[in-house]
This record gives sequence, C-alpha cells and structure tokens, in this order.
Amino acid sequence: MSDTHTSFKKVVVNSLLDEFGGQSITHDSVLVVKTSTMENGSILNEDGTEATKAEAATAFYIIDAANLDVVNEGKALLVSAVKKDAQVLKSSLKFSDGAYTNESLTALESKNIQLI
Repeated sequence: MSDTHTSFKKVVVNSLLDEFGGQSITHDSVLVVKTSTMENGSILNEDGTEATKAEAATAFYIIDAANLDVVNEGKALLVSAVKKDAQVLKSSLKFSDGAYTNESLTALESKNIQLI
C-alpha cells in the first residue's frame, strides 16, 4: 500500500449539507470490493459493483473517495458515494469498461444528480 495519495481529482462540485454540515443527504457509505479499474469517480450499481457502459441507465452511485487509490485490489471497504442532489464533474466519471462519454445516466439524473 502506498503512503501517498495519487488521485486528487474532484468528483463532486456542489452538494446539499445536513444540519450538522455533513453529506448524509447526498452520500451513502457503500460496501465495495476494490478492483483494478475502480477509482474515485467510478460509477456503481446499486449492489456496489462497478457499472459497465451497458448498465448506464440503471447506475446508482458515484464513488466520491479521493483516497481509494491507496487501497489494495480485492479488499472490501466502505466508500463514500454520491446518491442524490449533487453536481458532479462529467470528466471525473468512469465505468468499469472505460471512461464516461455520452451515456445517458437516467437513474442518476432522476435523483437530481447534475452532470457538469
């Protein structure tokens, strides 16, 4: 495991805060198993697995965890993931089988996740 963070890309630009200043309104903790393709900005299915481009219409979460790159492949962990009511950078998004291009993320868009 590395001692330094190598991925500081920003995923969430703006989100609602709860009354304590936290992100419980917009984020969930999601159990994932780290894969070789998983990184900050990876799009997830509801079960915490990485979504493929073919699954774009049913995508459920977006990983928002800048320190994910220091976790070893195969390790199970909880990550912070956007679930609703946030503005997210399109350039940070990624499917398990490639970068986000123009796939329709209708499931995320219906939860008021705006791609900018």
